[in-house]
Amino acid sequence: MDQFDADLDSGLSMEGFEETPARWPRVLGWFSVVIGVLGIIKNACGAVVNLGFGGNMPIGQRAEQKQAIEDALSGMGVIVGSLGVLAIVSTGVSVLLLVAGVQLLKRRPGAVRLHRGWALVRLFVGLIEMGLAYVQQSAVMKATIESMPTGQGAPPPAQMATCMNVMLGCGMTIGLLLVLAYPVTVLAVLSRPWAKAEVAKWQGAAAA
Repeated sequence: MDQFDADLDSGLSMEGFEETPARWPRVLGWFSVVIGVLGIIKNACGAVVNLGFGGNMPIGQRAEQKQAIEDALSGMGVIVGSLGVLAIVSTGVSVLLLVAGVQLLKRRPGAVRLHRGWALVRLFVGLIEMGLAYVQQSAVMKATIESMPTGQGAPPPAQMATCMNVMLGCGMTIGLLLVLAYPVTVLAVLSRPWAKAEVAKWQGAAAA
């Protein structure tokens, strides 16, 4: 029996059999490319709004509402300017994610380091942005409520304030989840044993 197994093994060749490449680098890489491109567009627009329009894009606003919002934001120059600067920084961070995604699609070992660095920076910058945005949007909503017409048929100011606060709370919650979602996912995926084993293969191939 042993002789039979030896003869069978010697007669078999593994040529033509290739290990199926792992799929997670392609999936994660494409997610990084798409999110990176969207982040560049979104943050570039944020920089224009905060640095070019003082934090208020006057589109579809009544004259009274526009003036009230501008007055509310006029005393928040530091916060608005900080959001503009952070938007520029976030644009660079999105470029980093785009580069990391392309590197991951090519299965380069450095893509892992780029993704981890991006995730940590994105969490840090994103949480600061969320805090400043909350202060800014609270002032805008307060000014919006105060500029709304009152009288017969108009909703009570207290009711409007409650609705605005609920909207702000929901918006900030969704924004926070969006800030946390992909960085946490990236860190979680790259910490898995199967991901580390796959990256080790790339490092071995690069060193060969």
